[in-house]
Amino acid sequence: MNPMRTAGLAILGLNLAFVACMLTAMALYPGGTWLRPEHVGHAFWENFLCDLLHARALSGADNATGAAFARIGMLCETAALFGVWMAAPMLFPNRKASGLAVRSLGLTSALGTVAVILLPSDRFGALHGLAVLLASLPAFGAALVALHALLRSPQTRPSGLSGSVALAFGVASFALYARTQFFSAPLTLWVPASQRVATFAVIVFCGVFAGQLLAVARSRAKPATAAKDNDADVTS
Repeated sequence: MNPMRTAGLAILGLNLAFVACMLTAMALYPGGTWLRPEHVGHAFWENFLCDLLHARALSGADNATGAAFARIGMLCETAALFGVWMAAPMLFPNRKASGLAVRSLGLTSALGTVAVILLPSDRFGALHGLAVLLASLPAFGAALVALHALLRSPQTRPSGLSGSVALAFGVASFALYARTQFFSAPLTLWVPASQRVATFAVIVFCGVFAGQLLAVARSRAKPATAAKDNDADVTS
């Protein structure tokens, strides 16, 4: 199978698995947010995604099953983004250095994100925050290099534009999170809410990018098919 087609289908499948698992984790979450520990059920704009990883919810109730779904879902999206970073250079116009940078930074970010998932804040408070930092900065670097290349070509510009939106929201969300985590700023609703918006933007970017991989794979397959047909006509 064409590697672009394989990567595109894998990214789409992992993206959908992330959405399904996180919706399940949200439905199973007993309740509690950092702003309102007594809240019953999941609060879409108040809960952080990482809250869903807690074996015991912020309300104090058991959340073991929901945490398992959240863990699987986040690992799926980590794999989807890793696939984006590994596949993106296939769309670059002869830029080996850019491709190496994107793949190296993407791998570093993926490893950091796995650490975020395996070090939930309820048990590894400071380490969890450090893992978020180590995962986010390489991801921003990979995105900047990849988006610069994607925006240069009209064929891949939709991925570049959707990725730029995701990067902007991601940087804003990270800045708000860093203020509360490392600079003792008070937690406000803007922090978890901005994470949800940034997450949605990343999901859209992964979907658009996967779609473009599939489209390019199809367009490159057509000339090869036409050439084979021509050869068959000549031979006959």
